[in-house]
Amino acid sequence: MEHHESQLILEEVKFLITLERLTRQLLEHHGDFSESVIIGLQPRGKLMADAVSSRLKLQLGNQHIACGTMDATF
Repeated sequence: MEHHESQLILEEVKFLITLERLTRQLLEHHGDFSESVIIGLQPRGKLMADAVSSRLKLQLGNQHIACGTMDATF
């Protein structure tokens, strides 16, 4: 197994701004998420899916957001 060094893509503040923009756009396009699901691909996509669903939940007044993960490895 190869070892890859971690690389910072976005600083925390910029990540939070990006997350805010993303969730607002999702709300504009998908409405209340009562019939939507957030899926994150393992391993790191789970972290993003959790962050997006948590932010959506806050913006929708604690409405339940269905969130899960998928492992696409063979």
